[in-house]
Amino acid sequence: MKCRLVLLMGGLLLAVSSACLVLPLPAYNLSGGRGMVREVDQAALVEGQTTREEVLLRLGEPDDFQASGSVFIYRWTVGRGVWASAGAGGGVIERTHLLRMEFDASGHLVRLNRQAAFGSQSGPLLDRTQDQSFRVTLPTRAEAAAPAGAAPSIRLGPVEDLRLDKVRLGTRSANQQQMADVYPEQDPVSLLASALANEVRVAAFRIAPDTAEANLHLRLRKFWVHTTNTLLYWDVIADIDCDLVGSPAQAEAPPLVRTFTVTRRKRTYLWPSVRLCTSVLSEAVDDLLTKIRVDAIWAELRNRPALKVPDYPPVKPAPAPRTAP
Repeated sequence: MKCRLVLLMGGLLLAVSSACLVLPLPAYNLSGGRGMVREVDQAALVEGQTTREEVLLRLGEPDDFQASGSVFIYRWTVGRGVWASAGAGGGVIERTHLLRMEFDASGHLVRLNRQAAFGSQSGPLLDRTQDQSFRVTLPTRAEAAAPAGAAPSIRLGPVEDLRLDKVRLGTRSANQQQMADVYPEQDPVSLLASALANEVRVAAFRIAPDTAEANLHLRLRKFWVHTTNTLLYWDVIADIDCDLVGSPAQAEAPPLVRTFTVTRRKRTYLWPSVRLCTSVLSEAVDDLLTKIRVDAIWAELRNRPALKVPDYPPVKPAPAPRTAP
């Protein structure tokens, strides 16, 4: 009662100051959809556990479905207030809610997405019900030529993939609600392995598959692009986090470890397109390779004792044995 009184007083104050009355109210008067999905029922939906049959028993038939039942959509519109303006009439303020569920081949819930926007069900909210996942294609780098003449050799180990998500490259979200997944057209691990091999050649090392004077490999912890937004703009952000680990092949010295963390960000006042997401992620890769190229690890590997041919002193001839008198 106290809350409604405060809202009413606020609306009356607004009416006096601008001749326009906006009166917010709790959800009422279902005007679209089969019915509201209560918060307690939404809380019972657990990704990886809830089955499609359990959803039907709890919520009933969905308002819409896609891909032969692999996607359920529940949608409802309720009144959230009224408005009135001098000379312009008035009306009901509506808010549309959408609950989108994806199921795997076994019928278990794998992704739950909630959206809400002011307006009726014919508004832009419905345009976001379709799966907007997309793939990005990162440009390949031209292969560098092998160093001419004698050069120290490096055995290049495989990239150690420590990412928590080895399938996706990121997400595109709006208002903290995930709208799309980002997938790679080519494996980022293979991409980085090829790029690192180029950097080895640029640093004037030979790549030896078996016997070499030093070992080198990459530990990848993060390779991700995502979006954030405000009412005015979107930010597309790419993050890469990895270690470059090098060590002499024969010496027992501790390995050389370099940690590289790269963040690339671009702002757009339009839509964070596939092209923009691809561009930001590609620039993050370029930044990473630039940091690797100018790092001191190459000089340190080259100057390690195991990479140098030792200069032994000349062998002195043994003295002639003494003869017995």
